[in-house]
Amino acid sequence: MRRTTLTRLCMLGLVAGISTGCVERVLYGEIKEDEVGSSDGDPLCDAVVECASDEVCFEGVCVGTGSLRFSLSWDQPTDFDLHVLTPTNEHVHFALPFTDYGHLDVDDCVDSTCFDEAGVHVENAFFEEFAPRGKYVVWVENFNGAYADDYQIDVVGEVNVTLNGFVPGTEGGEGQRHEVLWN
Repeated sequence: MRRTTLTRLCMLGLVAGISTGCVERVLYGEIKEDEVGSSDGDPLCDAVVECASDEVCFEGVCVGTGSLRFSLSWDQPTDFDLHVLTPTNEHVHFALPFTDYGHLDVDDCVDSTCFDEAGVHVENAFFEEFAPRGKYVVWVENFNGAYADDYQIDVVGEVNVTLNGFVPGTEGGEGQRHEVLWN
C-alpha cells in the first residue's frame, strides 16, 4: 500500500459517520477533500483561526484531544512516526491509526513530504476517557532516515509531562522508549 501525506486524519468520522471538524483524508490512496472542516478545511491554527471544539492548537496545527494526548513535534523535514503502545498491547501508529478508544489523527512528513517544509512538524495521538489505564509506552521512529533530529512529546490530559529525545538519521532508527503511567 502507498502512504499518503496526511495533515489530518478523520478516521473516527469516516468509521462512525460523524463530523470530526477536520478535513477528511483517506489513510491510503488519493487525498480527498470534503466540506467538513474548521477554518474552511484548513488544519492550521493560530491566534486568529480557532480549532473545532474537540481539538486544540498544537504547534500551529489543530489536533484531536481526549483524556490523554501524545503530541510529537520536530524541526527537520523527515518522516518521523509517533508510536504508542497501550496497556493492552494495542500499537497505535501510522499503519494502525485507531482503536476503539485511541486515534492517531495527525501524521506529517510522509516520506519527507511535509505539510510545511520549513515549519515545525507534528504527529498526534489521543485516547478517550474509557481507554485502559496503566502503562503507555511511546517512542519515535525515523521512517525513511532522511535526517536525524531532536523531538519533543507533550503528554497532556490526566497526565501532563514533556518527553524529549533524539532520533538517529537512519531508516527505522528509534528514539528512546518512554513510559507514561495513566492511573
